[in-house]
Amino acid sequence: MTELRKCPHCSKVVGDATGTCPHCGVNMDVALSQSADESKCPNCGAELKPDDVICVQCGTNLLTGALVVPRKVRAAGRRRGALFAIVLAFVVVAGGAGAAIWYFRHDYAAEGRRLFLEGRLAESAESFDKALRRNDRDPRLFLESGVVGLAQSDFVGASERFARVMELDPMNARAQLLLGVSYALQGESFSELSALEKAVSMGPENSLAHFVLGLAYTIVERREQGAGEIERAVELDPRDPEYRRLLGAAYIGLGKYAEAIDHLEMALSLEPGNAETQMLAGALHSVGGIAENAVPLLSGAVSVGEEYEAKVRYHLGVAYALTGQYGDAVREFNEALQMQPANSVVHLALGFTYSMEGRSQEALYEFEKISEVMAPELADSYAESGRIRAEQGEMDRAETEYRRALQADPNNYMAHVGLGYLYSKQGRDADAIGEYRKAIGLNPRVGTAHLFLAIHYANQKDFGEAARELEKYAQFSPDLEQRDTIIALGQQLRYSAGL
Repeated sequence: MTELRKCPHCSKVVGDATGTCPHCGVNMDVALSQSADESKCPNCGAELKPDDVICVQCGTNLLTGALVVPRKVRAAGRRRGALFAIVLAFVVVAGGAGAAIWYFRHDYAAEGRRLFLEGRLAESAESFDKALRRNDRDPRLFLESGVVGLAQSDFVGASERFARVMELDPMNARAQLLLGVSYALQGESFSELSALEKAVSMGPENSLAHFVLGLAYTIVERREQGAGEIERAVELDPRDPEYRRLLGAAYIGLGKYAEAIDHLEMALSLEPGNAETQMLAGALHSVGGIAENAVPLLSGAVSVGEEYEAKVRYHLGVAYALTGQYGDAVREFNEALQMQPANSVVHLALGFTYSMEGRSQEALYEFEKISEVMAPELADSYAESGRIRAEQGEMDRAETEYRRALQADPNNYMAHVGLGYLYSKQGRDADAIGEYRKAIGLNPRVGTAHLFLAIHYANQKDFGEAARELEKYAQFSPDLEQRDTIIALGQQLRYSAGL
């Protein structure tokens, strides 16, 4: 059986046709010579790249075999209109050819890298998108595009790009680590840990992978594992101050204060002016009762670290209070409140400091501020009308409202707390303590009743009991940083109780 003759370009049957294919219009002789040797131009023999469609040497269209710009243009008469038409046609055709050559030869990836370094993130992302449309099998392009996505806070898009890298290049440890980071920034804890654990297994000598995994474990309250991973990062890179600082912070969370201070002091020797390290070391000295070391560190942090200034001033106030320098402590707490007026922990510290100074009215004012700051989060849980009546000074009406709330629900935790707070303001100490204890009995793992009971004891100058209740409140605080600062307050009260 005779084989039917086909066009070498479109593969359709052309029969006895010669020259131009009746289906696609391609010069079959040129297409045939191109398929025989695709690396060279069939017209001039110049070397070609696989994605070339136009020969840059002679201008041959490699699909049709025709010259994009004919070498000779016949004269179109002497009339100016005809001459203009020829020039216009040449410009249009040459411009189109130039655009086609520019598109297929242009290095969008290199452009994307340059724009990224210049901080032009949106344009960089667009260039990488163009590069990926041309070549969607290059893992490096997906990796670099994902990094641009992270810089743009497009964490979902970045994770998709890094996941694509792992499909194309399953052993790419850097992409695996960045995949975990992008999941972390999305709040996808399970996916984050899984990706980071795999990154560590792929690069066991990668200090950064251990460090990031350690942070991830710490965030999900797996503190021992977190500290272990950061320890490994420090072993691999002992001169990185960031690793030392975060290991110190991890040890503080575990109560390993001696180990923490060793690493924080090493971090300070490697990076002496770091405000965050100074703040952590100073706060740790305060908790450890070494206020003479805490004050210079925290004072230095105030002068160089605006980002942390409110926190630093709070810790500096605690350090002054521990040494009995109450005037300096009050000044620092008030400075912190200028920057963060709704910070309930600073109001609490200032209130306790006033109590220890014997400035009862000022202490009561700060404790009232705590109630105002916390009111929005408490409003849904206790008799709101009772709270409003108490704020307006209508104590009898407030008590009636709380009693009604408890008749409807005897186990209403916040109604008992509200009633206890009302009794405390009226000086009915035994009744106040009784209501707080009822609330604690109903839900011992909620800290609010412990907080208000600590305030009540402080107003009575019973600083030992106040410290115990405050530490219980800290135990149930969901915020790790707040927990540590409240523990420092407890230390302040215990110190005062022993005076």
